[in-house]
Amino acid sequence: MKQLLILGNGFDLSCGLKSTYNDFFEWRLNNLFKTTDVDNIIDQLNKVKMNSPTVSNFFEKTKNNGVLKAPEKSKFLVNKPPLEENKEPEFWNLEEAFPGITRWDIFFIYAKKYLQPNETNEWQDIERIIDNVIVVALHDKEGHPQFAPSKYNMNLHFKVDGESQFKKIIYKYACNNFNQTDEETRAQILLTQLLDFEKEFSHYIYSQMKMDENLNFESPYFQKAKLLLRKISNPFNEFKAELNVWSFNYTLGPRFKNKLSGEDWNVTAWNNIHGLSCFDDPQARGIVKSNDKIPAPVFGIDPDDDLSSRMHIPQGRVIFTKPYRIINNKFTAIRQEFEFNDFDKIIVYGHSLGKADYSYFKYIFDETSIYTRPIKLIFYYWPGLYKTDLVEKQLIERQYTEKVVTLLNVYGKDSNLARGDIVTKLAIEGRLSVLPNPDINL
Repeated sequence: MKQLLILGNGFDLSCGLKSTYNDFFEWRLNNLFKTTDVDNIIDQLNKVKMNSPTVSNFFEKTKNNGVLKAPEKSKFLVNKPPLEENKEPEFWNLEEAFPGITRWDIFFIYAKKYLQPNETNEWQDIERIIDNVIVVALHDKEGHPQFAPSKYNMNLHFKVDGESQFKKIIYKYACNNFNQTDEETRAQILLTQLLDFEKEFSHYIYSQMKMDENLNFESPYFQKAKLLLRKISNPFNEFKAELNVWSFNYTLGPRFKNKLSGEDWNVTAWNNIHGLSCFDDPQARGIVKSNDKIPAPVFGIDPDDDLSSRMHIPQGRVIFTKPYRIINNKFTAIRQEFEFNDFDKIIVYGHSLGKADYSYFKYIFDETSIYTRPIKLIFYYWPGLYKTDLVEKQLIERQYTEKVVTLLNVYGKDSNLARGDIVTKLAIEGRLSVLPNPDINL
């Protein structure tokens, strides 16, 4: 029995990791500002004495023979007055006030302020925010940026007057002195800042695993991961399962596959398509035996964007898309090959099925020929806490089933290898299941 196992963040959550965006962002805010209160943080940001011209220099990276280079620190500190005795320090740039801060920290802080509360909870929400910021920041607007807010609509859900306020933040930190930087330079600056933000996430998620020293295979996270793999691949111990893993997570990777195998299942290939949190760990690189550096985690956006129907999409957006970032991130350095044409099952566990990842599912469904081959599709969803009442459990199941049906219907209409009746066909043939996550309490 050969299975393709597709893992989303729900897998790590099931194994006890605090890997939600909210978990990470609370940790990040506490590190930068010693609080998670957004209004308090914005007050702290506003105390930094930055006038309009110096804002554009915030972490400015300029091209030097094709290489992005940070400017001299003195560029940030012009005309700073001497500090009076017993007076609270005054900061004239954000990096001095909050070491390590990035423009994306600023954008996500103000997103919490101006977007609806349920718009900033999931990783797919963050990808949509990234996309909107990029399109607004990079668009070649005519005239002064102050006229842009009324011209372009973002596909996010804001509080009252939130969209115009959020755009002002984008113009302040990404578009200031707009006419002095071209689109390519602005795109490179934003991408460099995103790389810094991703590294902070990498360090956070790697520390969550508690396996960075001597690969502690007895850690609660690892033990739960191993048990969960068995339960979703071979719940009744009836056969020897061969697992080929395609993971959207940044945690477990190729160096763990032998230890994750068991008596009744074997992990033959493990691919992390968006990088690994251990990218800067020399020990990990030695075990993976990568000729290149291990690719770092990336946050990418969908190549096909809803915004295209509302405005011209700037050319610089392409360097933020997931395909581009995978190529640029040297994913092939840790890629493990396997054949798609002989799988018996495709199992999807803990994935939100968000639009930004649709292109991956289309590729997998095409390569495995799910319309014509007798391959089974199993989607696992989170059923709620043990105390969740029956009505809410049924609602959770219906909502995830709707996501599955939507994904397959889009694929049926979009692919040359399938048809619009694909959901009906899979259901009638008993090849489509939507199941609650198995319990893995140790």
